[in-house]
Amino acid sequence: MHSSSPRTLTVTAAAVLAVAGLVSGCEKTTTTTETPAGTATTTTVTPTPATNSSMSDAGHAVADGAITAKVKTALLADADVKGLKVDVDTKGGIVTLSGALDSTANVDKAVSIAKGIDGVTSVDNRLTVGTSTASATGSAMAGADKTMSKAGEVLEDSAITAKVKTALLADPDVKGLKVNVDTKDGIVTLVGTLDNSANVEKAAGIAKGIDGVKSVDNKLMAK
Repeated sequence: MHSSSPRTLTVTAAAVLAVAGLVSGCEKTTTTTETPAGTATTTTVTPTPATNSSMSDAGHAVADGAITAKVKTALLADADVKGLKVDVDTKGGIVTLSGALDSTANVDKAVSIAKGIDGVTSVDNRLTVGTSTASATGSAMAGADKTMSKAGEVLEDSAITAKVKTALLADPDVKGLKVNVDTKDGIVTLVGTLDNSANVEKAAGIAKGIDGVKSVDNKLMAK
């Protein structure tokens, strides 16, 4: 009985240290208790306020990516707004719309669509009204199939961006909050600064492993 106890304690301590290595900024509290069977040592790992804040920020970043994808999808689904002309960005639940639309009515409609998406706290409307001619409209109608194909590509790119961001945020070394991700035609561009070259390469490897990614343009830098 006594010979198996030390091995059990050693395995438990190793497991605790492994978890501690994955969670930076944690506090460890060790308690030693005398029992009839011997001495038992318990180590408790508690996230510090800074760690909790980082985890909260990561959650917000993932939520913002999902909101951006949902707003883009809704705008693309509207025949009047023509979502391909609208750039969408989200930070802290605040959606920023930029680009040029055909009329004031469509600008207002785009803002209304964005405000109706779950999770959106407010909309920063930077859309402008552009000019439109009959010939341009006719040309747009003639290329309807091509436009629909482009819309599908934009939707797929948004989904890839969200998946890459989520995967990077889930990695304790890469610290995805410092990485900006953009996707066009399946090509993912990574921009930002990481702690070292190993993490730069790791981030690129994570992105390459996401389904739908054709290639990665790695513009990350190491400190």
